[in-house]
Amino acid sequence: MVESLINNVPSLTVARDATACCRDSNHTLWISGGWNGSSCHQSIECLTSVATDWVQSEQTLFEPRCFHAALFDQELGHLVLGGSDHLFQGAKVSNTVELPAQHQLFPCQMIHSRTGHIASINPLTRIVVVCGGYGGGNIYHHSVEMIDLNSAGSGSGDRGFVTLPNMRFQRTGSCGGFGPDGSMYVCGGSTDGSDALSSVERLDIRTRTWEELPSMAEGRGYTGGCWGADGCLYVCGGSELRDVVQQGLPGMPSGVEHRFWQQVTSDTIERYDPRMNKWETLSQKLSLERADHCVVARLMMTEKARASLERIENPVVDVWQSRGMRTL
Repeated sequence: MVESLINNVPSLTVARDATACCRDSNHTLWISGGWNGSSCHQSIECLTSVATDWVQSEQTLFEPRCFHAALFDQELGHLVLGGSDHLFQGAKVSNTVELPAQHQLFPCQMIHSRTGHIASINPLTRIVVVCGGYGGGNIYHHSVEMIDLNSAGSGSGDRGFVTLPNMRFQRTGSCGGFGPDGSMYVCGGSTDGSDALSSVERLDIRTRTWEELPSMAEGRGYTGGCWGADGCLYVCGGSELRDVVQQGLPGMPSGVEHRFWQQVTSDTIERYDPRMNKWETLSQKLSLERADHCVVARLMMTEKARASLERIENPVVDVWQSRGMRTL
């Protein structure tokens, strides 16, 4: 069962809320920025495929960032997109893209300033799609943009980010990414920073059209998710601001109701199988209730299998292709 492969990994060297994580071609996890409770980090730490602990990297971000997005490209390396200088409405929101390994900004900026957005790369085509997020003020994006890294920043004739059709919903704090069919999936999120969506939609890059998919069992704002090597999409945790009514609170007359807003955080995990077009809730839960978190697939393997995969840059995609699941 896939559930039995969900295990705890070593703790980070510092606490990071609203951080971003990606995996490189050597199967090293890179985690950047994030909120420490009073300010944003510029630091980056990594966990190699054979390490037992996270280590601080010599690489750092130009800007302190939280609620940013991160991805790995086989040519450019680690990319960090957007983000903000704190967690709350009114934050300074960025549209820049960083290359931490080169300690420089990528020459192409996003069209919109975004934080709480998602970004994903199709490793076969090097197309990056960025969806949703909070844009500052009262702006919650349903806008979408795309960049082709094959031509971006190359000089003559290069192209930057271009606009794609809007999502059906405004979404900040959603999750998803490119699936085995080459389409971009977006799950959950919040339309205004308080509510939590259970809806899911998929963008067909070829036709540039959005399609609504079956909803998750529960609303998940500020959630995390990723595609697994089994070709399924896993979404876990998330939060929602709920209207709660309680009676008999200390200092209140008997029978008097007290109404207030309460942040409710989830520890459940749901799995979407695109072949069945169906969601299921897994029996296993996260060890902690989580929101503002990030999720990345990491293959757990024997040393023999690990040595074999050292030669494969995109093991999840390779598994999909071996099972005939790619329909680009």
